[in-house]
Amino acid sequence: RPAQSLHRNPPTRGVAPGSGDNPFNITLPTGVAENDILVLTLYIYTAGANYSGIVTPTGWTLANLWQAVSGSDYDEIAVYWIRRGASNPSLTVTRTHTSFAQWSCDAIVGCRTTGNPYSAQTLTTVGSRANPDPGSVATAAGETVYTTVASAAGNTSAFTAPANHTIRQAGAAGDNCASSSRAISSGSSEDPGAY
Repeated sequence: RPAQSLHRNPPTRGVAPGSGDNPFNITLPTGVAENDILVLTLYIYTAGANYSGIVTPTGWTLANLWQAVSGSDYDEIAVYWIRRGASNPSLTVTRTHTSFAQWSCDAIVGCRTTGNPYSAQTLTTVGSRANPDPGSVATAAGETVYTTVASAAGNTSAFTAPANHTIRQAGAAGDNCASSSRAISSGSSEDPGAY
């Protein structure tokens, strides 16, 4: 259910979804280039063991991690980012427990080329599996809100972007990750609303 909102002037070069067991290799969007910001959203499910023990891929920065347990079901959602250098970064994700993962990797163009690529972020855990609801994030005119969501297992159809947002990755039945964006023309905050 968590949703991550980031912003900093980002048109999207592309999105690459995927799924796999442990370990798995992230698929990058076509045409990624130097200084693109790659945002990796992971949904990980581990049954009857413990949290997956996800290891941050080499060079990536963890923006947010959410964990919850219900009975013997362990759910995790992690959001990472990296600024692509002259070549592709490490694309291997490992966990200490056998688990299943779904992900979406977004390539964002036009962000800062040094330091933190976003001005603000928020992590929320509201909404339902079918309708995750990102929280409000501080904004400024000329910036873009970029939202990624991941929903606990059980999503049954593709996501639709919140009002006034452009869908970047819609997912599909059983695919729990999605993303969208909106250019901000005025105002000091943006609450996208539910997918």
